[in-house]
Amino acid sequence: MSRFRALTPKERRVLELRAGGTTYGDIASAEGLTVNEVLEAIGCICMKLDVATEAEAIRCFTGEDLERALRAEHERRFGVAHEAA
Repeated sequence: MSRFRALTPKERRVLELRAGGTTYGDIASAEGLTVNEVLEAIGCICMKLDVATEAEAIRCFTGEDLERALRAEHERRFGVAHEAA
């Protein structure tokens, strides 16, 4: 099960945007939040993912997205699910 299921939609969106390099201020403007609310969301993300830093949360997120993309590509090319190691 994905450890990201514990995140709220807002937290997931903040994490997606930060992983893409969006600044706190730009996230706040785009999502109708204050910068403090963005920072609070990042704190909750780190707590829920049991990581110490935002950078760790982003590495977990981008790594899981990469794994999912590779699995989907394998299924597309070979028509079978790839077994996790």
